[in-house]
Amino acid sequence: MGVYRIILVFYQLHYIMGHPWFLYPVITTFMIPLVFLCRKAVDGTINILTVVLFAVLLFVTNMITTPHIPWFVSALFVLMWWPIAILLGNVQVRWGFAVIVAVCWIAYLVGIHTYKTPNVIPWYWYAVLPIIWYPVSMYFHDKVDRLKGGIISICIFTVYYMILNYILFPGLTNAVSIVFVGLWGLIGLVFGRKRWFFGLSVFGTLLTIGYLGFLNFYHSPNTIWVVYPAFALIWWPMSMYFF
Repeated sequence: MGVYRIILVFYQLHYIMGHPWFLYPVITTFMIPLVFLCRKAVDGTINILTVVLFAVLLFVTNMITTPHIPWFVSALFVLMWWPIAILLGNVQVRWGFAVIVAVCWIAYLVGIHTYKTPNVIPWYWYAVLPIIWYPVSMYFHDKVDRLKGGIISICIFTVYYMILNYILFPGLTNAVSIVFVGLWGLIGLVFGRKRWFFGLSVFGTLLTIGYLGFLNFYHSPNTIWVVYPAFALIWWPMSMYFF
């Protein structure tokens, strides 16, 4: 391996003096012996050292090739989950692992927004609730009935995104669309749990037709187009009833 890396550096220096491409195969050759060491490791020490070494190599490559674009930060964010999952991924600390994951992801998204899109709306708020819901669901997964927990989750998500859209993109249509998705989640959860698929088809059809009717009369009241998808949707409960 050492001879191979020396040959690559020699070829780079004598034949191609531009882009230091030899760094990429050198990184790969470094990883081969480390993989075999990780297989024999009894704890996470070797895995942590591997991630640290790989992160250093990526940082050096970044600074040599494109110092004005710190892309190694995104690679480092992906790499760090390897030792974290090994050290905290067991059953006893699963909730703590979920909290660490949520905090790291939110911090990463906020950092990306601050660095790359500071003049754009704070889009990371759309991902905050789903990320937070990971540790929340891990904590309550054996304490709350699934049906009750699902209904509560859908209601919280619906209200959260309604408020968020009202603040970032005020408009009646956005709120109605969010309510439509939330109601679909509710009827799917309730009727699916009871395995009453005909009722699901009836309520799903009525809900969808009502939503499309609102869009029709709100955006284009002079063109009645809602009858076309309504005609197609009616066949869903009819086929469930007769066949």
